[in-house]
Amino acid sequence: MMRLLSLTLMVAAFATWGCEQESSNPRQVDGGFNINVGTVDDYENPRAGGNLPGDDEVDPTPPPPNPFNDFGGECSPADGCNNEAADWPDCLNYSCGTGDCTYPGLANDYGYCTRSCTNNDECDNAVDGPYGSEFVCMTDGVSGTCVPGSGRRCDRLRNGQCDDPDEICKWGVIFAADDTYGGTCQPRTEGGREVGETCDEEQGINCANDLCLFDTCTSLCNPNNNNPNQDPCPTGWTCFDDFDIGVTLDVCLPAYCETNDDCTNGFTCVLTFEFNSDTVLRGICLATDEGSPQPGEACGPDGECQGATCFDTDDGGTLCSGMCDNDADCGPGAYCDIVNFGIDADPGSAPAQICRPGERSGSGRVCEVDSDCAADDDNPEEACDYYIAGQLDGGRYVSPPRLAGRCAEIADNAVGVGETCSELQPCRTEGLCLNGGGGSFCSAACRDSRDCDGGLCLAIDFGGQSGGVCIPGALFGQEGASLDPCRNDSECGDGETCQLNPIEASQNPVAELLCLLEGGNGGPGANCTAAEQCASNDCQPRTTDPADPGYCRAPCAADADCGAGYACERVRPVAGGNGLNMCRPIATCQPCSFDGSAPCGGDYACSQVNYGAGVTGGACLADCDGPGDLSCADGFGCRAVIGGDGRATDAYACTPLLPEETCGNARPQP
Repeated sequence: MMRLLSLTLMVAAFATWGCEQESSNPRQVDGGFNINVGTVDDYENPRAGGNLPGDDEVDPTPPPPNPFNDFGGECSPADGCNNEAADWPDCLNYSCGTGDCTYPGLANDYGYCTRSCTNNDECDNAVDGPYGSEFVCMTDGVSGTCVPGSGRRCDRLRNGQCDDPDEICKWGVIFAADDTYGGTCQPRTEGGREVGETCDEEQGINCANDLCLFDTCTSLCNPNNNNPNQDPCPTGWTCFDDFDIGVTLDVCLPAYCETNDDCTNGFTCVLTFEFNSDTVLRGICLATDEGSPQPGEACGPDGECQGATCFDTDDGGTLCSGMCDNDADCGPGAYCDIVNFGIDADPGSAPAQICRPGERSGSGRVCEVDSDCAADDDNPEEACDYYIAGQLDGGRYVSPPRLAGRCAEIADNAVGVGETCSELQPCRTEGLCLNGGGGSFCSAACRDSRDCDGGLCLAIDFGGQSGGVCIPGALFGQEGASLDPCRNDSECGDGETCQLNPIEASQNPVAELLCLLEGGNGGPGANCTAAEQCASNDCQPRTTDPADPGYCRAPCAADADCGAGYACERVRPVAGGNGLNMCRPIATCQPCSFDGSAPCGGDYACSQVNYGAGVTGGACLADCDGPGDLSCADGFGCRAVIGGDGRATDAYACTPLLPEETCGNARPQP
């Protein structure tokens, strides 16, 4: 039976600060199978030949029968036998004297004792067990196993069909010449249900073909079958090509869906993982469970939502959410929104388009900060709320998503930025009640710290998209700091230094310089191994070896702010953001970048150096006049500067002739 496991709803997740999260119940494919081959020692009775010498008290009656089942008999796993058991997987086979219990189809609780073979004669003399006494050898001529029934192939072009009405198509090890796994016609499992009927192996409700997926008896199939009169799939299901359960098989699975309207009557669009993927969420059509709350109905611990997830509503109730493409799919009292769910696999979250309770409040005017939502002739004062803009198709964005802002209604009893927030004291922007500093506080959208009225603007993650939010200085260890803009330390007050604050927002990344409380004693260029050793709270590497000490980087207005061996250079601290003046070393083979994030100091040029074996890295090299220039130091020659694209430029620099020996500082680490 395939299981559906719960996911975690992610409204926002980030390393230092976190938004309040909601629980959810979309579910995940988590099924499997067991193909078990093993050996055990035959049962031995030392008394079988009579009394042992000196053992006068032995009962002369025959020994008890062999406790292991014979070939063809029923078998099952030993108690506690799972993949965490010390004797796994041997424990799967202990109940068979043959040393091999085969579990048919996708079942893992019951099976039959079999043995290896290379011809049919080796499969004779089976006991009359749960699948009869007639066995044939499925073999490639080298390896093989005995299976019950006729053993005729029923997968691929046979489309899961068997001619004998007493047999049914099952999947398992076949050791055929063209495949190791496949479908063969075997006796029906006694009491098993037919394709399309419900099943629950944990409750002992099995399928005749031992293929229970999503609580439904399914079938092997041919994905290229075009004859509707020979469709082996349950109603509402389709043939899926190469379903991956460790090995691949063509099997009937629920149809994909975007909304309930994509499913036939009697089916619900349920959120789960895409088949063969653990990073993409999609809807699949499952038979409507009348005992479970459906989309639009109340849900809770006593009623697990069949759809997407269970939300709390503003009036204290709950709502079973469904899948959607737009607001019309949700009906009154809900709207369609992109929600990110926490998943175990990278990148840690996956989006889904589902119905959320409530109405879209406010005017919906486009905004970046609260001031964009000021009252005008048509609207009252509102607050700027973040949301992820985009459209999903099959769980994937049609175009790249982006974090956008819309003006929303300010809640009653709302508290201001920096104040404690709760359900009774909501923030002006309800979605920006954050956790940090040992409690919750209200935040607001920002572009930089000028929007925060005495706070810092930091970027946090909103389910894969980052946006700026205001953080009170006290929660960032900066209580009492002026937070004034600056260019160098001389523009800051006592106990402060000019420091970099990178705001790595997805849409509008910004780097700013602010007067913040100074860190350690290290001035510009001082050696450091940690940021707190620098007055600027900024320790940068000198080499590509993380074990080597770095240097204290600091903002500057001119070279004089940096000291000997350093120059004031235009640096782009945040990818895609603005440039700022920062002190950079003037040193041969200082690591550098071609995107402006780590330029070279002084007249040194950033050139691509080839270290062999396909390893290249940017290194700062002293300039020279051209091929005839002999002024370069020993071990270096005047060569054309190589740009980030690997092409020679018109400039020249003293280039290492043996880079590993003379320019190892810039060699990328493996």
